Amino acid sequence: MHKPELLIVDDAPMMTRFLELFFSENYTVTCCNSPMDALDKLSIGYQPEIIVSDLQMPDMSGTAFVKAMRKMFPSCPIIVISGLKESNKRLKVLEAGADDFVPKPFHPAELKVRMQKLIERTQTPPTEEILWSRNGKNLGFLGISLS
Repeated sequence: MHKPELLIVDDAPMMTRFLELFFSENYTVTCCNSPMDALDKLSIGYQPEIIVSDLQMPDMSGTAFVKAMRKMFPSCPIIVISGLKESNKRLKVLEAGADDFVPKPFHPAELKVRMQKLIERTQTPPTEEILWSRNGKNLGFLGISLS
């Protein structure tokens, strides 16, 4: 069975180790302690299927890291985790291209479900067309192509 490649980027070694232990059964986990370490790894050909990144890190902000990831991997799901309570910073990272934001503290099972859903959406092509209807009248198809 294929295990998706998970990249975890967090400057807190306890957090990366905790996440690595929790996710290693279902994912091939790579941990980096800074965005620069992650960019180095990515520059030599590593291609994650999902990224979990902290927001506040040294060398580069989580928002700048998300923007860099979007340029390198436009369709790779990115989840940002942070203890920040300010909604404007959370909004900025979502606007920069993060797919989801999970506030700390969080339950790792919740993060796991969010990750699975994002991977399913990005890697599973639609298998059938969906008929759009309103008030019992068929209005056509939503333009989802068959694979």
